[in-house]
Amino acid sequence: MPILSKLAIQTQLLAMAAILGATTCGATEAEIGRAVTIEKTVVGSIAGVKKPIAQDDAVFKNEVVETGVESLARLKFLDNTLLFVGPSSTVKLDSFVYNPDNTASRIVLNASKGAFRFVSGNSDHRAYEIRTPYGSLGTSGTTLGFVIANGRMIAVLKQGAMVVCPHARLTASRAHCIPVTQPDTAVIVTRSGARGPVPKSSDMRDFGDICGSICKRLFPQ
Repeated sequence: MPILSKLAIQTQLLAMAAILGATTCGATEAEIGRAVTIEKTVVGSIAGVKKPIAQDDAVFKNEVVETGVESLARLKFLDNTLLFVGPSSTVKLDSFVYNPDNTASRIVLNASKGAFRFVSGNSDHRAYEIRTPYGSLGTSGTTLGFVIANGRMIAVLKQGAMVVCPHARLTASRAHCIPVTQPDTAVIVTRSGARGPVPKSSDMRDFGDICGSICKRLFPQ
């Protein structure tokens, strides 16, 4: 067989493999919701296989969602929980266990960097956990924004209640969690410890601050 023909066949096979990889990404993982709003570049990856996420695409358990610069995503899960993902952000849709009525007995999000807004859905508040490199967030009828950047995590309560639990290595006690019930109140967690609850101040940038006018247009309060 001519060398050019072999190269052509190999190229076609590689292209087919790429297509199959893209179409089967998520096929072995459970669908947990959909991307209801996408702005610019948003990519999902499962087991190292990456694919663009477009508006109305399904999202899957164990999928890592990454946004580009000036890019945004709004994800809606089966229990009507909303996760707004700001620019240059990364989050893993880690653990989702749904009941037959589409409420969840377990939802775990693993956010590693960027800006996020979370609005809890129809599930019991004990089902929700948001993990970050600095600590975990629990919610109760909650709307909250949080940012992971510049060596700290800042969580700002907008509605309902939240509890911030710094990692055990940051505190004298593993049980040292900080409850927050006052809107526009924040907790700041760094490698050296946690501070709060404190009133949100101008140096505490949350999801809305980072997204600015584009968030107001896409994600009205």
